[in-house]
Amino acid sequence: MAAAGLIAGCGSATGQGNQPGRVASLPDRVASLPDRVASLPDRAASLPARSSTAQGTGRSQGSREPSTGTTSAATRPVLRLDDSQARRAALYNAYSACLLSHGASRATHGMAPAVAVGNHLGILVQQPVPPRAQAACVNVLPRNPPQLQASTNPHFHSESLAYVDCLRRHGEWVRLLNGYNLNWTFVAGHPVPDNEAGIENGCLLQAFAGR
Repeated sequence: MAAAGLIAGCGSATGQGNQPGRVASLPDRVASLPDRVASLPDRAASLPARSSTAQGTGRSQGSREPSTGTTSAATRPVLRLDDSQARRAALYNAYSACLLSHGASRATHGMAPAVAVGNHLGILVQQPVPPRAQAACVNVLPRNPPQLQASTNPHFHSESLAYVDCLRRHGEWVRLLNGYNLNWTFVAGHPVPDNEAGIENGCLLQAFAGR
């Protein structure tokens, strides 16, 4: 599987977007990392990324990350809720470039919207990434916005519920998969709106940034 070398626990960004008018059904795909976060109204910069599993189409925002030590965690770049697509792509491409320079292989196919800017698809890294490359590049591995994890946001529970409620009010029916991050899946039997990316961006900023 090709990936963009993204955050561990949200480590791949290979999926295609949902087809307009498609009805979510199980089994389908569940997201494993934000592939699109950024400021509105940037269609290409909405959260998050997708990968194939058998649990349903969904998103993953703020997934758990492996312990990398306090020093590396303190120096790693931090993503923002209102990141531009250019900044997000630059951070992920820097991480992918580091992996390639330490023994990882470039992927020959796949999609990674998180690292794409305009017509440039960004750097795709073949999975699995060699452990030595991961260890060498941990200091440039982007961290998810602190608002999107219960461990770093004391209001995460209420804000995550507000996020889901906002999505549903706008016609995007989802359910959370856990109580510590924004991993979610579509509820089967409901159509997926054509403007899902805009809905997700708007609800993310409304629920977690008060905009």
